[in-house]
Amino acid sequence: MQRILVSDLPDRLTTAAMIAAGGSWLAGRALLTGLAGELRELDWFAGALIGTVPALALLGPRSIVVDERGISVTRRGRLVRTRRMDEIAGIRGRAPLLRLSFTDGSSMLWFTTGQGWGPATEFIVERIGRATLPGAMSLVTNKICFPPGCVGCGAPAEVEVAITGRRGTDLVLGSFAVSRSVMAPACRNCRAERRGLGALFSFGPLVGLTISMFIPLLTPLKGTPLLVIAGLLVLAFFVLRYRGDVWADWYIWGMHGELTADGTVHLRYRDPEQQAAIAAASAAAGADARPTSAARPEV
Repeated sequence: MQRILVSDLPDRLTTAAMIAAGGSWLAGRALLTGLAGELRELDWFAGALIGTVPALALLGPRSIVVDERGISVTRRGRLVRTRRMDEIAGIRGRAPLLRLSFTDGSSMLWFTTGQGWGPATEFIVERIGRATLPGAMSLVTNKICFPPGCVGCGAPAEVEVAITGRRGTDLVLGSFAVSRSVMAPACRNCRAERRGLGALFSFGPLVGLTISMFIPLLTPLKGTPLLVIAGLLVLAFFVLRYRGDVWADWYIWGMHGELTADGTVHLRYRDPEQQAAIAAASAAAGADARPTSAARPEV
């Protein structure tokens, strides 16, 4: 019987990275500018990084065991909660911090990132049932079976491509997100087009912004028009960072992946015939034997 153990305490490597990052920031600030002024909010954040693990240890971290029987939660070696698998109602909220709810109305804090939390979330969602959305299909990711031929144009398949759904927060310098990919057959031409479109969406605004810095040196254009151009390029960068992959998958493959708050994987389709063909192939392969899978954490 599969048994997954998770804890509120992060692993040693993550703990060391948190303490090193916070300590380095505070040490640098204390030596160079002092712990005050306009950056004091970041000083508090650095202090929180250092103090999170000791605070959790002081409060008593939860040890959670997930298996076929359900969930057992202990704190300081004492059993504080136990629920059968059929008493789990769902996982709600916004990744990476969610809430696991039960049929009796109670709930508990649940994460999707960190050592063991991704597989534990996947284990639960696979057993409590799959969600449905109009125009979407929910299947166990590793059980989806595509018809033969490229998903983009129908030509003979030569390679596999990943259609990825993400959910979380992207802060440019760092992200807190969960993702899950579905591997689909494709031809080399469609894969090249998808890579080219992805590169355009990813780097196009940055290249344009870099070029705009030299416009005043090469042309008489200056002032407000240049600021407007730069502002539009910055806006395009942030919009495409969030939606570029979705739009590229939709344009090339005719589908894109989505993740709901509970980690359920959905595929949305532009062509109903394509959806029906994939559903039929998956059903023939036994994909409906289990509910949909959850997202794995992306660090």
